[in-house]
Amino acid sequence: NTGAVQWEFNSAIQWDPLGVTAIPADDFISGTAFATAAELGGGMPDTVFVANENRYITALDAATGGLLWTTNELGTGVLSNLTFTTIDAFTGVGVARGNAPVVMVPTADGRFSALFARAGAGFGATNVFGGKLAWEYTTPGAPLYSSLSVGRAHMFGADSTGYIYAFNDFGNGFGDNIDGPGEDTVGPNDNSNI
Repeated sequence: NTGAVQWEFNSAIQWDPLGVTAIPADDFISGTAFATAAELGGGMPDTVFVANENRYITALDAATGGLLWTTNELGTGVLSNLTFTTIDAFTGVGVARGNAPVVMVPTADGRFSALFARAGAGFGATNVFGGKLAWEYTTPGAPLYSSLSVGRAHMFGADSTGYIYAFNDFGNGFGDNIDGPGEDTVGPNDNSNI
């Protein structure tokens, strides 16, 4: 560990994450999130998650900078830091739930969105529709400037209207019994959506 730069991403160039259309990849306003291979499971390497104002959330191999996955399905920019955690999410098979690694994205349009963190397909990587969205809560306050913090089976966030939110995951999934000013969004893998 010499402190030398191992790789870098030059945001002054045009980035082509899907091999279709080059897009400017600047405005990294939000902070990154990091997860170890052990935390992610599923054969994933140590991973860094990034987001910027081009509306893409991206997972990169922490050792090489190689692209693992990218999505723009949230359709909005990100102004605050990303957070890695695990949640009890619907698997898409009946009402079954499973523990899944996710990256939490506080969006510019006021949503706390959980994206499956693993690359590939199947539970923990994609929802039943092939997207990354695992769970979401819409606040009345946008944009979201604060990151989410996680500890002791709770996740905390704040919106720009002055509300602080405490979500729990005591085996019943985030979103149950929430009585607040926002709206718990039905996730793609929720049984009522299948």
